[in-house]
Amino acid sequence: MTKRLVKRTAGFLLGMFLILIRVSAGDLETVLIEVNEMYRLREEGNYQECISLAERMLQENPAFMEAYFNKAVSQYELKRYVQTLETLERQIEWNPENELALFNAACASALTGKPEKSMQYLKKRMELNTDTKNLMREETDLNSLRELEKFQNMLAPSVRIGGTLLWPEVPPVNVEGRIMVPMRAVFDALGAQVVWDSAARSVTGRMGKHSVKLVIDSKTAYVNEKAYGLDVPPMIVRDRTMIPVRFVGESLGADVRWNHETQTADILPRDAAGTVDDSSQGPEAVTLMTDGMWPEPYYLKDHEGLAMLLLEEDEFPLLQRMTSDAKEDYMLYWLNRYRNMIPDCDPVYVKVVCDGKAYYTGTVWKDKPGELVDFTYFQNGLPVNVVKQYRNRFNYLDYRQSNQQPSSLED
Repeated sequence: MTKRLVKRTAGFLLGMFLILIRVSAGDLETVLIEVNEMYRLREEGNYQECISLAERMLQENPAFMEAYFNKAVSQYELKRYVQTLETLERQIEWNPENELALFNAACASALTGKPEKSMQYLKKRMELNTDTKNLMREETDLNSLRELEKFQNMLAPSVRIGGTLLWPEVPPVNVEGRIMVPMRAVFDALGAQVVWDSAARSVTGRMGKHSVKLVIDSKTAYVNEKAYGLDVPPMIVRDRTMIPVRFVGESLGADVRWNHETQTADILPRDAAGTVDDSSQGPEAVTLMTDGMWPEPYYLKDHEGLAMLLLEEDEFPLLQRMTSDAKEDYMLYWLNRYRNMIPDCDPVYVKVVCDGKAYYTGTVWKDKPGELVDFTYFQNGLPVNVVKQYRNRFNYLDYRQSNQQPSSLED
């Protein structure tokens, strides 16, 4: 079970002091004192006292994320794994996409003899963040799952298409530095037409004006009927035709990015060319500003920030019809409109979100406020945890539940 949270460092007291300088005292000061006491009790091994304090804080605020975290870790240290899982599941009810709670719930499920439930939590966490596989490799609480085929498959390289994580029956494999993926899974996810010639042992994929033809065990491929050399040829693995993901993705007009740390290949179909070049024609965005100095579930560093621009489904097409430049201007406008809410954050990550998925992302640095770096489009949307910070309570809450928030959470 991982105990790492962004704010959980030896400098926690210093961080609290800096926060008190930035805000008025009162209720927040009381909360900070209680939170510090809760961490002190846990770090000194006074687990039952920490649990009692956390439970008292949860009676006052049943959605207090810091209290759930400390209560669950203390129960874990006391080897009360059933109670640990119950605490984490209650936290997940308040924030279903909480990455830390999902991973720790997977660990507690494994420790209580619930492998299927553990795998479900790991799968959901993987869809949010593919660094899950790195945690899985290191976590001894998951040792009882290591012989499961599903667990082993999850440790394989990951492939996302337009933000959607693929779960093929045969997982991707790394062959001589090239990621090979099941043909059908990739072509279907891209929406490409597929023609299989069994006699020639060849497969052809067509998408729009692009076509790519590959032959099993041949290092020659054809893109729009022009021959190209391959480092690794297509091959049969467990009765599935495996093809090189980067070559195929780029041949069909998509961008392909490889994250070595998380062993993830992102195939990113290009955004449709819009015609509206005026960003002011875009929809109103509900803008959530997150400061890394405060509690949040994103693993932000203290100096980093996040701006989520939330759109309704019927509003999203108004953004899609814009040109790429207009979309970037639109994102910069809404960030700068609320930038004073997180004035010290640098950089700020910006995401346009609809129905719990990010479709456009980018980064803005303070010394270049008019430039959106690494502008990226996710055709299918990248699942994200959408929360709102409540700084007067040193807390955050799932945005979908914010309209039904307890009175103690109100700004």
